[in-house]
Amino acid sequence: MRTGLASTMGILATTLALVLTCICDAQTARAATAAPPRAIVRFDPKLYDVKFEVVFAGFPDTTDPAIALNETPFVLPMIMEGAFSRVDRASMRPELWLDSRSDKDLSKRARIDEKQELGMVYAVVPLISFKGSTIRWNVQWRMQSWSCRVDESLLARCTWPREWPENVRDALEPQKGIESNEPFAKTIVTSALGEQVRTTPPWFAAKEILRTVVTGFRSVNSDGMERRGIGRIAGLKLDGAQYAVGQGFGSEHDLVATCVAALRAAGLPARPVVGIAEETTNSRVGSKGSSRTVLQSWGEVYMPEAGWVPFDPNRLRGSTVRQLKVADAWPGVGTMKDLNEWIPISWCFAPRSYESPPIAALWGWRPAGRFSASSLDSTISFQATSRGKGIDDPQ
Repeated sequence: MRTGLASTMGILATTLALVLTCICDAQTARAATAAPPRAIVRFDPKLYDVKFEVVFAGFPDTTDPAIALNETPFVLPMIMEGAFSRVDRASMRPELWLDSRSDKDLSKRARIDEKQELGMVYAVVPLISFKGSTIRWNVQWRMQSWSCRVDESLLARCTWPREWPENVRDALEPQKGIESNEPFAKTIVTSALGEQVRTTPPWFAAKEILRTVVTGFRSVNSDGMERRGIGRIAGLKLDGAQYAVGQGFGSEHDLVATCVAALRAAGLPARPVVGIAEETTNSRVGSKGSSRTVLQSWGEVYMPEAGWVPFDPNRLRGSTVRQLKVADAWPGVGTMKDLNEWIPISWCFAPRSYESPPIAALWGWRPAGRFSASSLDSTISFQATSRGKGIDDPQ
């Protein structure tokens, strides 16, 4: 009896050991196949319906029509697949009105021009022929936007590459308002990092450059919109990085443009992001501030083997930026939990190879025709309607 019990206990012990070994092997296998930690994670996507509209009007000074155009394309530069946003191509829809008449055939002519600057597309609204006073066109689409979380320790381990990936090299070149090839940009880099830029890890170098730019602005205009009567918006207050640095002040868009120019001058791919956001205005103590929809800009810098990292230099303004340590998390640099409430549209302030309105307003055109007007006026409007939670990334 004792022999039989001992034999049974031995079998049970052996079986238990085998089971534990299998569990340990399975856990080890899962650990071995688990995805490595990522330096940049996007999360909490939100869905939006977006519309961007332009109204172009002329006031005749003769009996001739104020505007006479033929074969004139209007374009809106758009981010289709960003680091923290994605547009549903199937949802894109353009509209065009010539005076009060809707162009019913526009859908047959409208197109998307692929592979434009920085990887954007141009949504093209072609006008065939028009004589009149007012042109109104828009582009509508559905998209989602993510928030961002970064691992500071992993970003700090990034090293300078021998050469940058081909798909980010365009983000090292000058753009309208971002004169990264001018001496002022190199001066900022030298002030931040000295002559040997690559002796500083790229993540720390980016932070030092942002610090130097922000502290170099004596003041920043808090209202970045150029407005006309009754609140109509003509575009952005943007003089460009070179002019703003020379003056020592500018708009929030000039601040972003200067950061991007200096990062590029240091050899770090960077790009501006222009999009829609809700802005809350201050009110009296004890009462709630009001909110309005504005065109807002921020930036993104590329970290080797990690990807694009967002930053908002306006959040760094204030005396505390001088005391921040580069190894610590910085406000508005990297981790941005409310980034999903900012709706990106473009990686430029004005499109390359197209004429822009006198005031930067994202859109461009190639006018072919004549104007018999005492004055010409263009305004923009935009809206983003929340449609709830977006689709999470696959795990």
